Formats: sequence, C-alpha cells, structure tokens
Amino acid sequence: MQQGTDSSNLRPAIPSTGLAATQTSWDAAQAAQVRERMAAATERSSAARSLAKELSRNSFAAVEDMQRGDVTEGNARIAACVALLKSFTSQGLDESPMREANAQGFEDMISAAAFSHFLLTGKVFSLAAVRQALGGFQFTGAEYIGACCSLVQELSRYSIGRAAAIDRTSVEFAHANVVALSNQLQQRCARGGARASVDAGAHVDGADPASLSHAKLACVGATYKVHTGFENWSNNAPADIDPCAGRMLDYRNGPLRRKYDGVKYSVQRVGDVRFQLALVGDGGGGGDAAAVNVEVDVEDRLDPAEFAAIREEMDRTTDRRELIIKRTRDVQRLAKNAVSALLRGDAAGGAAQLADAAQRAAAIAPDVAASPELRAGAFSSCLEEYAEGMVLAVADDMVLARWLETGAIPPRSELPLVNDVEYMGGVLDFTGEVNRYGIAQATKRDLAAVSRCLESLLLLLLVVVVVVVMVLVLRPLLLLLLLLLLLLLLLLLLLLPLLRPLLLQTVIAPPHVVVSRVQSEAQQMRLDDGARVQSEAQQMRLDEGAYGGTLGRKMGALNQTYRKLQSAHLELSLRAASGWAGGRALGAGGMDEEPPEGA
Repeated sequence: MQQGTDSSNLRPAIPSTGLAATQTSWDAAQAAQVRERMAAATERSSAARSLAKELSRNSFAAVEDMQRGDVTEGNARIAACVALLKSFTSQGLDESPMREANAQGFEDMISAAAFSHFLLTGKVFSLAAVRQALGGFQFTGAEYIGACCSLVQELSRYSIGRAAAIDRTSVEFAHANVVALSNQLQQRCARGGARASVDAGAHVDGADPASLSHAKLACVGATYKVHTGFENWSNNAPADIDPCAGRMLDYRNGPLRRKYDGVKYSVQRVGDVRFQLALVGDGGGGGDAAAVNVEVDVEDRLDPAEFAAIREEMDRTTDRRELIIKRTRDVQRLAKNAVSALLRGDAAGGAAQLADAAQRAAAIAPDVAASPELRAGAFSSCLEEYAEGMVLAVADDMVLARWLETGAIPPRSELPLVNDVEYMGGVLDFTGEVNRYGIAQATKRDLAAVSRCLESLLLLLLVVVVVVVMVLVLRPLLLLLLLLLLLLLLLLLLLLPLLRPLLLQTVIAPPHVVVSRVQSEAQQMRLDDGARVQSEAQQMRLDEGAYGGTLGRKMGALNQTYRKLQSAHLELSLRAASGWAGGRALGAGGMDEEPPEGA
C-alpha cells in the first residue's frame, strides 16, 4: 500500500468475466419447463413410494393378525389395502417405471390375500381370483410370482405353529400347498427342447421360419417373435415348435431371484416339521395313531395352466429385454463415435453417425413403448449419449471452440427421442467434454480458451443446479425435516460423552439378561402368540429404519435368539405329545434331560 492512501475508501473488486459475451442459449423459460416436469415427476414418485410402503405395512400387519388367529382383523387390513390400491390407480401412480420400483408393496398385498384365501379354502389364490378380489387391479405375473415366494415362507411359519398344536390336518394342507407352489416355480414348459434364448449371431430379420432348421427354430423362436412383432410366427412356423420349450422361469438377478432362492429352505422346513409330526402318536403314547395318515392332494392346490401362461408372459418380456439391450449397443457405439468425431473436428462424420444413431433408436422406441419398464438401463443410457452428441453438434461447424462462442444448447423440444432425465444426463455428460477441451487448451497455454471453457461451464452448471435443486425447493417440509435431523445429530454428538455411561448402565443390557428375558417370555406363551415378537421386530425395521446400525445388529441378534427358541419349543411340544418316548428328552438348550415323573 502506498503511503498517503486512505484505506477507509478501499473495497474488494467485483469479479469481471466475459459471461456477457458467452451467454448460453439455454434460457430461463426452457429451464423452467424442465424443472416443472422433473418436480412433478419427483412428487409423483414420492407419493407412489409412500403408498407402497403403506401397502406393505398393512399387509405385514394382516399376516401377523392371521398368524395369531385373528382372521377378521387381518381381512379388515386387507380391505384397507384395497382402498389404498384404488388411491394408487386414481392418481395414475401405477405407470412404469414407478410400478416396478414399488412392486414390493403389491407383492406383499397379494401374499396377505393369498394367506387369507388359504385359511378359508386350503388352496392357492389364483392370479385371476386375486385381480377380482383386490379391486380389479391388474397385477402382473412377476408380482404374483413374488407373492407366491412370500406365501411359501408364511406357510412355513404357519406349519410350525400348527405342529406345536399337534394339528396334522393343517400341516398337511400347508405342506401340499408349499410343494405345489415349489413345483410350479421350478416347472419348465410342457414340451421339452432347447432353451429359447437370444443368440447373438441369430439375426432373423425378415426370415421365413420355414427356411430355418427345426433345431434353430426352437432356439431363436422367441427372438423372431419379439423382433417381428409376432405377426408372422404363427402362420409360418412348424406346429410342433414351442419357442418357450424347456424354459424355466427367468428370475434374473434382483429381488425376485432373492425371494425364489429362499423358497427351497421353506419347503425343507415344512417337510421336516411334517416328518417330526408324523412320529407323534406312532407308538409313543401321545396322540391318535390313526390320525397320522392324513393326506391332502397336491395336484388340486392350484391351476397349472395359469402358471404356464405366467411363464410365457415372463419369457416374452425377458426375450424382449435381451433383444433391446443388444440393439441399443449399436446406438451407444454410434453416439460415442460421433462425439469423438466432433471433438476431432470431423463435422460430416459426426453428423452421419448421429443421424444413424437416431434412426436406430427410433426403430427400438416402439418395442420400449410396448414395455415401458425396459426403458431404464441400456436404452436410457444410449439416449443420454445421443443427447450429449446433439448438444455438441448444435453449432454450425460442429466444433467445440465454436460452441464456446455461441453457447447454443438445443432445447428439449428438438430431441423428441429423449425424456427430461436423459436430456439432463446428456447435458451433464457434455460438461465433461468442455472440461477436457479446456485442459487440452491449457497445455497449449491458450488462456483465453481456458477462460471461455470455465465461464461456459459455470453457466451450464448454474442452470443444471437450478433445475435439480429447485425440485427439492418445491418440497420445503422435506428440507426443514433434513435441517432438524442435522441439528439433532450435532446435538447428539456433543452430548455423547456425557450420555455414554448412562446408556451403558440402563439401555444396553448384558447379553445374558436379554436372552434370559426372552426365554422366560417364550416359555409362557404358545408358539402362535410368539410370532408377535417377530412382527414387532419387522415393524420397527420398517418404521424406524433400525436395521443398519448398532440397534439393527441387536435386533438381528434378538431375531436369531427367537428362532432358536422357536425350534426348541417345537421339539419340546412334539416330545411332550409323544409321552417323552425313548427314555430321555432333548432340552431347550440341546442337552439331554431326564423325562418328567410318570413319563
């Protein structure tokens, strides 16, 4: 500072940039339209998620009521689920992809209704009957299959409770339904043959099925049907070829696969319970030996034709998905090559590849429109790449340096193939190209070009942040709740050193105290009533999100303790009903104990 300068008049300088010279053409009106549509989509998605969670809560509660014997209350909760389902459809929240994202709520509802139907009829609730009973809602085959997997687990729990009460008839009904469901979930189509999969080299565009070999038809039949719109297959294909021949249900890697993987354990558990119960009363002095031979027809539990139709429906969807994924690879490859060509200054090559990519994407669009759930994933990713190329190619000479001078961004209306999310994804990807171009110019010490990149990137990010953040700004209650949670967390961290001794003494009980308390309570109630413990644990996980931290691990340990006590109680009940045959009894802890007096 020079001597004599009055520091009281000095002020920080206002930043000066060339933003006025490089204003983007992505004006406020375009950003506002995208923002409003994304905000509306976010609100609809949140509403659908809330309703789906409420469906799951009511369905879980209904099943627990019925497991305890209160069928009336369980059916009342199912009726409440039907009312929620009507609200779901009236608001248009059952559309893809929201439908697939909240399928768990539908599956839980179907499972609860199917368990109620089993208690009334002893049979599996068919998909057609489910649709009719639950307000006419068109549940999909995949949702029904997921509900069947959950029903098998509930029947396993039910069989344990009825076995403890020495109810052979109920256990036989549960076993027959579990076996019937397991057989159908693993059943292949009626006619054998090669698995109809999408062969990467089997292009049947425009081919006549009569000109293909018999074995090849069995392999690519489903691909041909999907790719040609099903119009030529039935007239030209040999009558003895089933494109789904030999196929099992394709559960794919996802929630449905995880549910199906647990079915075999439930089936094994029901079989073990049935075997143990069959030993009771057979010469041991407990129960009626004549009542051991209770049999229930497995084949009469469900409709095999309906499951075959569901398998075919899921097979068609799987084939269509695989074919769409394969065809979108070409679109993504062309879009990526177009971006590279434009960055090299090859305007003609980039334009040709973008046009080819648009043509191929337009050809895939009808198949995606027929199955909207298939848009997410590969097809959406290739459209984001295409949108990035279109943003890059909007300038006259299709050179990034020219874009930095004009700041032109194509409006959403000029890209009819993409939706708002894909459009925003393309713009965000484009900012990476701007950044790479700026670094390349920095190696050439071109300060002016780097400055333009920085200023343009700032403008793009400013608009993107406004579009994305305003979606949350429209939900002030959520932001207020988030702020309160952050303040509460900060307060908890400050008070944790003071509260830790008190928590160790009062809240966190020693493990042996917890186990002893659970054991004493389990010994005083029947097994059916003991299901309430598991119900409360499930409700706590749903309502408070306890699973994941220290409390979650403790809840997991409590569940394991409950399952051990459940098994011990079952075996003790069976031994007592058998008159403690064999001279010695197995205790709750797995140790041999002396039989009671008079046994």
